Amino acid sequence: MSGSYVVKHETDIWGNDQTVIKRSVGAYEVGSAIGLGAGLLVAAHKNSQVKAAISSAEAAQKYLENGDNEKAITAASRLINTDDKEAQAMGHFFTASAQSRLELHAEAVKGFTTAIELARSINVLDQLSIAYIGRGASLYRQNDLGAAMRDFTSYIQLQPNDDTGYYWQGLALVKLGDLDQALSNLSRAVSINPGDAAN
Repeated sequence: MSGSYVVKHETDIWGNDQTVIKRSVGAYEVGSAIGLGAGLLVAAHKNSQVKAAISSAEAAQKYLENGDNEKAITAASRLINTDDKEAQAMGHFFTASAQSRLELHAEAVKGFTTAIELARSINVLDQLSIAYIGRGASLYRQNDLGAAMRDFTSYIQLQPNDDTGYYWQGLALVKLGDLDQALSNLSRAVSINPGDAAN
């Protein structure tokens, strides 16, 4: 497995003669070097994929913020087409967010559902929670209030110290006619984030 040792006389870069002992490279070392090289290539490729995914996610976010929903969907599709489940979950989330803004709520619900399934499968809780609130908002706009309430509850379980879930639950409860509970939820949202109370 290991290489053999060879004694050699060599001249160094300054012209000095010296005796050196070198080990010839065996098959194991060649295999290890090839494996290491392949590993470094995979890591470099993975690193470039991560950079591309980050770039696509930033572009999708920017397009959403600027109201350019079609371009957001195009940028998000690059995330969906990767091999990385976290990137795919982000891509489905951005696509569904754009569809929701285009009032394509049924399609948005499907996209958010896919994002939820992917985020749950890899246990990425931040993505899971925002996908729940996104799907809940789309369900709310479709007047599927029971399903919306379940998603808002799931969001609150994941993000109990955020006002968003309580706010959306409050809105849904108003539509359901439970004004006392709606007031309680909206008050909770205000107590968590008093700076956003006007909204």
